[in-house]
Amino acid sequence: KHGLVPYARRDLESGIRAGRFSVTDLELALGMVVGSAVCLGEILRQRPDRDASSSADRMAAGVLRMLGVPADEADRIASAPLPDVTVQDESAHSEEERME
Repeated sequence: KHGLVPYARRDLESGIRAGRFSVTDLELALGMVVGSAVCLGEILRQRPDRDASSSADRMAAGVLRMLGVPADEADRIASAPLPDVTVQDESAHSEEERME
């Protein structure tokens, strides 16, 4: 369970269950979310002068709108400060977990 897709799927499913997202096809919604993230990465790679933070906020707001979040709420969520997170070192996973 590595990479973006499992986490995006989990978050989409959670948002759908909570009634936050209006999604009729999970697989297509997953493609929109992951595709947007990959595309943003490529845009920022090709245009290093571009404001990455502002671009990420605008992309996130657009994705939330695609998922059915009202525009004003999507803008507010996307521009809110990100929470602090702790990243677990990949080496902390067992060999068995890495093989899955």
